[in-house]
Amino acid sequence: MNKHTFDYMYFGPLLMRSNIDEDFRLGLLERASKLNEKKNSDLAGHIAGQYTFTQDDCQYFIDNIRPQTDRYISDLNQLIGLKKPLSNCDLTSMWVNYMKPGEYNPPHIHDNSLSFVVFLDVPEEIINETKDVTMTHTGPGSLDFLFGEIMPNSRSHYTVIPKSGDVYIFNALLRHMVAPFKSNNTRISMSGNFNIT
Repeated sequence: MNKHTFDYMYFGPLLMRSNIDEDFRLGLLERASKLNEKKNSDLAGHIAGQYTFTQDDCQYFIDNIRPQTDRYISDLNQLIGLKKPLSNCDLTSMWVNYMKPGEYNPPHIHDNSLSFVVFLDVPEEIINETKDVTMTHTGPGSLDFLFGEIMPNSRSHYTVIPKSGDVYIFNALLRHMVAPFKSNNTRISMSGNFNIT
């Protein structure tokens, strides 16, 4: 009798979802509330409130996000089987987005090796908007990752409805977008880029 083996090839870049603890989330929110240097001219988003974090803020982030970045790099090494494993992750930029009703991020990519999004405050009203949607794609305030061509029996996009404390880490060249919402609220997220070596 033959023994069969089955291996599944997961197509596309590694996309990791994790979360941060409440003290870290509140610390980032507090730091974000003090920012005043605009970042808009460097970003794709149609979002009025986009600000650059300070060097001190960046160090605070690096000191606390290590469990997530270490795990991502470990999983990536395992996935692609590098002979010289990736081991170092250097933050190159970081900013906050204060997203208001009707604002959005069109499909875009980032610079560097890895990108991340951390959701600092997602009001329940925005999440509830999604429950009332009857369409088959992107709901209000969703984060969409887009990869490859559309074809039968395959997945070319991945949609998430984020909540406060969620973290997503992904290849910087993975296209992604954020759909607008209607609720009279502000959704606060932060994003940035890493180089890995």
